[in-house]
Amino acid sequence: MTILAATGALMLSQAPAHAGPVQLLSQHRYVSVTGTASILDFGHGELISDTGHDAYSAAAGDFGPFDAAAIVSAFGVSGYEANASGSGAAAQTSSLDGGAFGFTAATEMYAAGSSGVPGRGSVTALATTGFEVGFSIAAPSRWRLEMSSAVPDSNSQFSFRLADVAGTVIWDQTYLYDPVLGTQYDYVTLLDLAAGEYALTAYLSSYASFDGDVAYSGQGRAGFALAPLVELPEPHAAALLALGLAGLQRLRVARATPA
Repeated sequence: MTILAATGALMLSQAPAHAGPVQLLSQHRYVSVTGTASILDFGHGELISDTGHDAYSAAAGDFGPFDAAAIVSAFGVSGYEANASGSGAAAQTSSLDGGAFGFTAATEMYAAGSSGVPGRGSVTALATTGFEVGFSIAAPSRWRLEMSSAVPDSNSQFSFRLADVAGTVIWDQTYLYDPVLGTQYDYVTLLDLAAGEYALTAYLSSYASFDGDVAYSGQGRAGFALAPLVELPEPHAAALLALGLAGLQRLRVARATPA
């Protein structure tokens, strides 16, 4: 898995879907960048500010590919011997093709500024992208999950969650720990899902700020591919009965055999 610096996307191989059927129930996918830069004149109590905002989302009921980027190239103010500014972007490429789910995303947010007398600058800004999909499967099946993330600073966060209709979490690990190799941010695992409805969500965000003295910025990349591999056979009633009778017979033999 390779991080592409130009697009911020994580290229994840998507296994072909052999199980089915998968029914898509709902989706909400979006990218958003918003920020505010301001300067407070402590001498007169006056405030000057500037904002930046950009956002896109998939239309309701649109289960097609989603490829969008929200970009705020610059917002900022200067005055009262101070300045404050920021910029950021959020991008997502996702697909729900054939019941196989793919998601790659990148966020970055930057802030800068300086304070003087009588002005004090400040910045608050957030770049975020979200993936929320509801789906159902008609039969028990085994799924392949491939995960990759690169979130190098505390100002960025990535979360993933697959849960059933009752809210029971099936999987929410964005990394695994290996006692020999250490923390693994790139991994593959298999999940066995029962027939029923599921909610699949993923969020990536980066936050930036300037508090008048120190500026903080963040950037992150993440992605996953989730696809069904094969249907799992459901236990047949006659087979379960046969297993139960066989177990009962073994128990009777064991009790009848002298110690």
